[in-house]
Amino acid sequence: MKVVKYSKIILGILIVLCIYLGNTKIYANMPSADELHSQANNFITQGQNASKIPASTVAGLVKPVASILLGIGTVVVVAAAGVIGVKYVTGSPEQHAKLKTQLIRLVVSIVVLYGAFGIWSLAYRLLSDITS
Repeated sequence: MKVVKYSKIILGILIVLCIYLGNTKIYANMPSADELHSQANNFITQGQNASKIPASTVAGLVKPVASILLGIGTVVVVAAAGVIGVKYVTGSPEQHAKLKTQLIRLVVSIVVLYGAFGIWSLAYRLLSDITS
């Protein structure tokens, strides 16, 4: 029984090797190391010469999106807390244990939601103070 299993594995490996070794065509022209180095330097130079986007523009674009997402997250958290509360009040002792694990997940979600927004706000404030 084991011999048949190992022979199937070996046959599969041989088929994969034959397919891999049989396909030896190279479809792309790889540039030389000097060409790659010059292309990389050109890329860096273009980035240094390009105009920079002001932080206030980025904040103006990101702030409304972040506020909307935070609002949606708050509504979802309140709804989930309400559902868990109703289930807890009407549930049996076995359901109480399951609901406690869901409550732990809800608390972790709240920490992640408001923690991420707080970290973003703090980072923006610190970086805007440093750059201005």
